[in-house]
Amino acid sequence: MGRRWTVRGLAGERFCGDRDHKMVHDLDHEDAQCHIDEIIEHSEAMPFRTIEEAHLHGYHDCPYCFRLPWVDRTPAH
Repeated sequence: MGRRWTVRGLAGERFCGDRDHKMVHDLDHEDAQCHIDEIIEHSEAMPFRTIEEAHLHGYHDCPYCFRLPWVDRTPAH
């Protein structure tokens, strides 16, 4: 998936905060589990230029697009 540079309110920024869940997503590493389309559709998207900016606003990293080590990424059988 390509970054959503100009989609409703993201203003070309790399990081998209989900206002409802206070989670930040890296649009350069977006995963289907991030559900960015739904975040945009429900007007919950908050653009951030840097990850530090998102953290300062109280957002935490998405475990899918940031691929945190405790996330099981193996497909379900």
